[in-house]
Amino acid sequence: MKAKLIFDVPEERKEFLAAVRASDVVSVLWTITYNVGKSMESHYEGMPDEEYEKLRPMDAVTLFRERISDALVDAGINIDDLIE
Repeated sequence: MKAKLIFDVPEERKEFLAAVRASDVVSVLWTITYNVGKSMESHYEGMPDEEYEKLRPMDAVTLFRERISDALVDAGINIDDLIE
């Protein structure tokens, strides 16, 4: 099967970039799904109980967002380039 996607660039630049970077985005989603959770588990596993008890729920959310951002940067994806 063959398919051609045709974009009017620069008018459809964001749509073009989204199509071109789709496999990179899928790779990052895989990383988020399988690796970020493991990374966060190991981050908290080695933490002393007294430090763990002082954490606020937003600390975990912030860490998770940072890990997602890092995964996007590592893949060379600027999410603002892909959405309107």
